[in-house]
Amino acid sequence: MNRRLLDMIDSLPPEAQAEVEEAVREIRRRTGCPRRRTLRQDWAGALADLKDRYTAMSLQEATLDWRGD
Repeated sequence: MNRRLLDMIDSLPPEAQAEVEEAVREIRRRTGCPRRRTLRQDWAGALADLKDRYTAMSLQEATLDWRGD
């Protein structure tokens, strides 16, 4: 973000900073600007040691049992 803009906002009193925050939220709502989120994939491979113990079918059957179906 533009450092100059951040400095300007930081120099405002708290009440004015709250107004700026609300104005930005309104602009984002109006323009449909989506919130940026990065896709986390740090879980990938976490259960690799269990691949020989369970199959997709056994897990599906277990979930049906848990749900009572």
